[in-house]
Amino acid sequence: MLRNITITPVLNGFVAQVGCQQLAYTSVDKLVLDVGAYLRDPEATEKRILKEEGFNAKHTLGGAEAPAPYPQVNAATDCCAGEPQPTTATGVGAMLGGLARR
Repeated sequence: MLRNITITPVLNGFVAQVGCQQLAYTSVDKLVLDVGAYLRDPEATEKRILKEEGFNAKHTLGGAEAPAPYPQVNAATDCCAGEPQPTTATGVGAMLGGLARR
């Protein structure tokens, strides 16, 4: 099935959105080759790109084990004392609420 293609120029190349997938390209030649291949055979090109170049390719298509998740950050112990600490309330309501308590 041929999906909609949107190509957006960015600072160091292009972002091609094909359906709900986004691919980043730093080479216009590679972008043109992939778009041409996709227009000729969408299913085969999608499978190839997802398998070889997709962000989650090795995890969703039977490759290597998923990488370990990033460690959880504990602001109370992992941040330096001089760094600003995260707050639980954000937005205008929290700011106004903070002003009202002063």
